[in-house]
Amino acid sequence: MNGKRVTEPEGPDPYALMARFYDADYVAAGRVEDIEFYSSLAGEVGGQVLEMGCGSGRNLLATARAGVAIHGIDSSPAMLRALRDKLSAEPDEVRRRIGLTQGDIRSACLANRYRLVTAPFRVAQHLLDPDDRRAWLRNVTRHLEPGGLLCFDVLRPDPDLLTRPHEESRAIERALTGTDQVVVRSVDTRPLDTSGNLQVTYTWRTMRIGGEVLDERRTSLMFHLYTRFELEVLLGKEGFVVREHWGSFRREPFGADSTDHVILCERR
Repeated sequence: MNGKRVTEPEGPDPYALMARFYDADYVAAGRVEDIEFYSSLAGEVGGQVLEMGCGSGRNLLATARAGVAIHGIDSSPAMLRALRDKLSAEPDEVRRRIGLTQGDIRSACLANRYRLVTAPFRVAQHLLDPDDRRAWLRNVTRHLEPGGLLCFDVLRPDPDLLTRPHEESRAIERALTGTDQVVVRSVDTRPLDTSGNLQVTYTWRTMRIGGEVLDERRTSLMFHLYTRFELEVLLGKEGFVVREHWGSFRREPFGADSTDHVILCERR
């Protein structure tokens, strides 16, 4: 490979490298269906929203722009810096609707209670251990108004992901404006054990159009892949009743061909 190859060292913030690329990657991929879903749901439910795992604000900003007061929690300083940078360009009325807290979704404690708590775009998949998932749901309960709702989504995986390594067949590619370069993101997955946990390695290559690699950066994150039965048991044991179980952000019923678990639930 020509040029410089860089492998990111591990640090205290596992999302520090991803924060550099996250928003631009998903804009290039055209991923907006989750944004439209959560901002619409917030308007329908009414009241204040707590977003657990707000990251760089893909969903949070859309909800605030739609006129809904929202508070975001995230553990990543890098992701929150990216969000605050974007907030500086927002109108005053949008900024006034937004509160931010750096903290762990399993334990962060806020003074308010909320009509809707969300964990958008796979946040719950970062909870690798059953005790982590239970702690998260108990913290959701502490922050819900009476009659409040929880909505979250997780990927419905191909079972083959849990049996052997995979290399993503379609990478995200985006041009760097004003240059002859592109950034290409690829993803490899590797099952860790029989518990449904998966190591996902992201690689970003900066390349000249034509193929010369100038720079390569890589980071790995761990995710948990849920079965429907596992989700139902987890929610039931923590006192939640599923009101809606959709198979995509288009709110179609969950079925054999569904790509996602999108769940709306409430406390008993």
